[in-house]
Amino acid sequence: MSSTGTIGLYAREIPDEIKSVIKGLDDNTRIAIIVLLLKKSRLSFTQLKDELHIRSNSSLSHHLTILQDGGLIENRVQLGKDKHTSYYTAPNLAIEILRSLFDAILVPSGRPITVAGSSTQTSGAPTSSQTYPPIVRDTSPIPVLIYKQLEGSGVRP
Repeated sequence: MSSTGTIGLYAREIPDEIKSVIKGLDDNTRIAIIVLLLKKSRLSFTQLKDELHIRSNSSLSHHLTILQDGGLIENRVQLGKDKHTSYYTAPNLAIEILRSLFDAILVPSGRPITVAGSSTQTSGAPTSSQTYPPIVRDTSPIPVLIYKQLEGSGVRP
Protein backbone atom coordinates (compact mmCIF):
# COMPACT_ATOMS: atom_id res chain seq x y z
CA MET A 1 0.00 0.00 0.00
CA SER A 2 1.32 3.50 -0.84
CA SER A 3 1.95 6.07 1.87
CA THR A 4 -1.01 8.09 0.56
CA GLY A 5 -3.25 5.04 0.90
CA THR A 6 -1.98 4.35 4.41
CA ILE A 7 -2.47 7.96 5.48
CA GLY A 8 -6.00 7.94 4.09
CA LEU A 9 -6.75 4.70 5.91
CA TYR A 10 -5.87 6.23 9.27
CA ALA A 11 -7.29 9.67 8.49
CA ARG A 12 -10.72 8.14 7.76
CA GLU A 13 -10.92 7.08 11.41
CA ILE A 14 -11.64 10.69 12.37
CA PRO A 15 -15.19 11.72 11.36
CA ASP A 16 -15.51 14.49 8.77
CA GLU A 17 -17.43 16.64 11.27
CA ILE A 18 -14.41 16.72 13.58
CA LYS A 19 -12.07 17.43 10.67
CA SER A 20 -14.31 20.39 9.74
CA VAL A 21 -14.04 21.83 13.25
CA ILE A 22 -10.26 21.42 13.21
CA LYS A 23 -10.07 23.12 9.81
CA GLY A 24 -12.22 25.97 11.13
CA LEU A 25 -9.83 26.58 14.01
CA ASP A 26 -6.69 26.27 11.88
CA ASP A 27 -6.51 29.89 10.72
CA ASN A 28 -6.04 33.18 12.60
CA THR A 29 -8.69 34.98 10.55
CA ARG A 30 -11.27 32.32 11.40
CA ILE A 31 -10.29 32.37 15.08
CA ALA A 32 -10.66 36.17 15.04
CA ILE A 33 -14.14 35.81 13.51
CA ILE A 34 -15.21 33.38 16.25
CA VAL A 35 -13.84 35.54 19.07
CA LEU A 36 -15.41 38.67 17.58
CA LEU A 37 -18.78 36.93 17.34
CA LEU A 38 -18.46 35.76 20.94
CA LYS A 39 -17.80 39.36 21.98
CA LYS A 40 -20.43 41.06 19.82
CA SER A 41 -23.10 38.32 19.72
CA ARG A 42 -24.07 38.88 16.09
CA LEU A 43 -22.60 40.74 13.14
CA SER A 44 -23.45 41.14 9.48
CA PHE A 45 -21.02 40.29 6.69
CA THR A 46 -20.19 43.98 6.27
CA GLN A 47 -19.68 44.50 10.00
CA LEU A 48 -17.30 41.53 10.14
CA LYS A 49 -15.43 42.79 7.10
CA ASP A 50 -15.07 46.29 8.54
CA GLU A 51 -14.22 45.21 12.08
CA LEU A 52 -11.49 42.82 10.93
CA HIS A 53 -10.25 45.11 8.12
CA ILE A 54 -10.70 42.40 5.49
CA ARG A 55 -10.64 43.93 2.02
CA SER A 56 -11.81 41.01 -0.08
CA ASN A 57 -15.43 39.84 -0.01
CA SER A 58 -14.37 36.48 -1.44
CA SER A 59 -11.76 35.98 1.30
CA LEU A 60 -14.26 36.66 4.09
CA SER A 61 -16.87 34.52 2.36
CA HIS A 62 -14.34 31.66 2.13
CA HIS A 63 -13.58 31.85 5.86
CA LEU A 64 -17.26 32.08 6.82
CA THR A 65 -18.08 29.02 4.71
CA ILE A 66 -15.37 26.96 6.42
CA LEU A 67 -16.61 28.08 9.85
CA GLN A 68 -20.21 27.23 8.95
CA ASP A 69 -19.15 23.82 7.63
CA GLY A 70 -17.54 23.14 11.01
CA GLY A 71 -20.62 24.31 12.92
CA LEU A 72 -18.56 27.06 14.56
CA ILE A 73 -20.78 29.90 13.32
CA GLU A 74 -24.34 30.20 12.06
CA ASN A 75 -25.87 32.51 9.50
CA ARG A 76 -29.28 33.78 10.53
CA VAL A 77 -31.61 35.86 8.42
CA GLN A 78 -33.74 38.56 10.02
CA LEU A 79 -36.86 39.14 7.97
CA GLY A 80 -37.84 42.75 7.54
CA LYS A 81 -40.74 44.47 5.87
CA ASP A 82 -38.73 45.63 2.86
CA LYS A 83 -35.46 43.75 3.17
CA HIS A 84 -33.83 40.77 4.83
CA THR A 85 -30.66 41.12 6.88
CA SER A 86 -28.19 38.29 7.32
CA TYR A 87 -26.25 38.00 10.59
CA TYR A 88 -23.57 35.63 11.78
CA THR A 89 -23.50 34.27 15.33
CA ALA A 90 -21.37 31.84 17.32
CA PRO A 91 -23.65 28.98 18.40
CA ASN A 92 -23.40 27.15 21.70
CA LEU A 93 -21.50 24.41 19.88
CA ALA A 94 -18.59 26.82 19.32
CA ILE A 95 -18.58 27.74 23.00
CA GLU A 96 -18.67 24.09 24.06
CA ILE A 97 -15.85 23.14 21.68
CA LEU A 98 -13.64 25.98 22.91
CA ARG A 99 -14.49 25.22 26.54
CA SER A 100 -13.58 21.56 26.01
CA LEU A 101 -10.29 22.46 24.32
CA PHE A 102 -9.35 24.84 27.12
CA ASP A 103 -10.26 22.25 29.76
CA ALA A 104 -8.33 19.50 28.01
CA ILE A 105 -5.22 21.50 27.14
CA LEU A 106 -4.77 24.40 29.56
CA VAL A 107 -6.20 23.10 32.81
CA PRO A 108 -4.02 19.97 33.08
CA SER A 109 -0.88 21.87 32.05
CA GLY A 110 -1.14 24.31 34.92
CA ARG A 111 0.08 27.09 32.62
CA PRO A 112 -1.13 30.63 33.25
CA ILE A 113 -3.50 32.06 30.67
CA THR A 114 -2.82 35.44 29.07
CA VAL A 115 -5.69 37.36 27.51
CA ALA A 116 -5.88 40.74 25.84
CA GLY A 117 -6.65 43.64 28.13
CA SER A 118 -9.40 46.17 27.72
CA SER A 119 -7.03 48.93 26.63
CA THR A 120 -7.31 49.44 22.87
CA GLN A 121 -5.72 51.52 20.15
CA THR A 122 -7.79 53.46 17.64
CA SER A 123 -7.99 50.35 15.47
CA GLY A 124 -9.65 48.42 18.28
CA ALA A 125 -6.69 46.05 18.63
CA PRO A 126 -5.70 45.16 22.19
CA THR A 127 -2.62 47.04 23.41
CA SER A 128 -2.03 45.29 26.71
CA SER A 129 -2.58 41.89 28.21
CA GLN A 130 -3.30 40.41 31.59
CA THR A 131 -2.07 37.09 32.92
CA TYR A 132 -4.37 34.95 35.03
CA PRO A 133 -3.27 32.08 37.25
CA PRO A 134 -3.85 28.55 35.99
CA ILE A 135 -7.51 27.58 35.97
CA VAL A 136 -8.62 25.18 38.66
CA ARG A 137 -11.42 22.89 37.51
CA ASP A 138 -13.39 23.09 40.76
CA THR A 139 -13.54 26.89 40.94
CA SER A 140 -13.65 27.89 37.27
CA PRO A 141 -15.70 25.65 34.98
CA ILE A 142 -14.99 27.81 31.94
CA PRO A 143 -11.59 29.13 30.86
CA VAL A 144 -10.91 32.78 31.53
CA LEU A 145 -10.58 33.73 27.86
CA ILE A 146 -13.93 32.25 26.91
CA TYR A 147 -15.57 33.65 30.05
CA LYS A 148 -14.28 37.14 29.21
CA GLN A 149 -15.66 36.79 25.67
CA LEU A 150 -19.07 35.80 27.03
CA GLU A 151 -19.38 38.50 29.68
CA GLY A 152 -22.41 40.54 28.84
CA SER A 153 -23.31 38.41 25.82
CA GLY A 154 -26.28 36.79 27.50
CA VAL A 155 -24.75 33.33 27.21
CA ARG A 156 -24.43 31.67 30.57
CA PRO A 157 -20.97 30.09 31.14
